[in-house]
Amino acid sequence: MRLAPAWSEAGFAMGTKAAVLVLTAVAVSVAGSSPFTPFLTGILLAYLAVGGRAGMALKLLVAYAVLGGVYLLLVYLNARILVFSPVHLYAGLNSYPVMVAALAVALSPPGLISAALARACVPKKFIVGALVLLRFPPTVRSSVHRLRESCRRRGVLSLRCVAGDPVQAFEHVLVPLMFSLVDSADRLSSSAVARAAEAPTRRTSYYRSPVKLADAACLVVFTAAIAAYVWLS
Repeated sequence: MRLAPAWSEAGFAMGTKAAVLVLTAVAVSVAGSSPFTPFLTGILLAYLAVGGRAGMALKLLVAYAVLGGVYLLLVYLNARILVFSPVHLYAGLNSYPVMVAALAVALSPPGLISAALARACVPKKFIVGALVLLRFPPTVRSSVHRLRESCRRRGVLSLRCVAGDPVQAFEHVLVPLMFSLVDSADRLSSSAVARAAEAPTRRTSYYRSPVKLADAACLVVFTAAIAAYVWLS
C-alpha cells in the first residue's frame, strides 16, 4: 500500500520561513543600530506564535525583556557584568530579530528542512551537514539529562563530594559526557548512511511543505512591517 506524503499542517511553509529570515537579516543590516528594533522583534515574536510556537515566543519575549532591563540598568549605573558591557548587550538586542527568525527555521522538522534544501538544489553534502547540525543539540541535551540523573542517584555531585575532591567530581562529569558525545556522533553518522545520504541518486522526501494562503498573507504583512522598520530607522 502506498503511503500519502505527509503535509505540514501547523506553521508556515519552509519557503516562507526562509524568506522571513532573509528579509530580517537584510533589514537589520541596512537599518543598523535602530531604536525601532523592539518593534521588529515584536512582529517576529507574533509571527513565531502564529506559526505554532506560542510557548517559545513567550519565553523569548521574557528573555528579551530581561536582557533589555539589564542593559538599561547597566547604562544607568555606568557599570558592567564581568566582561559584558552595555555595548555587548545592545548588540545582542539589535541582533535579536535575526535570532528569532533563524529559530523559526531551526525548530522545523528536519525532514521538512531537508526536503526544502533538496528542492532548492543544495548539494547533498550540505544537506547532510545541516541535518546533523540540527539533530546534534537535542541529542546532547538528552545525554546531559541522563548524565545528570545518573550523577544525582549516585551522589557523585553532592556538595561534600565536590568540595572534597573537585577534580574527581569534574572527571565524573566530563569523561562520561565525552563518551556519550562520541557515541551520539557515531549514531548520527550511521543514521545518515542508513538513509542513503551518500547515494548518487536524486534525493526524495516523504514530507511536503506547500505554500498556502496563510503563507502569502504572512509575507505581505511582514514585508510591509520590514519596509516600515527600514523607513523609520
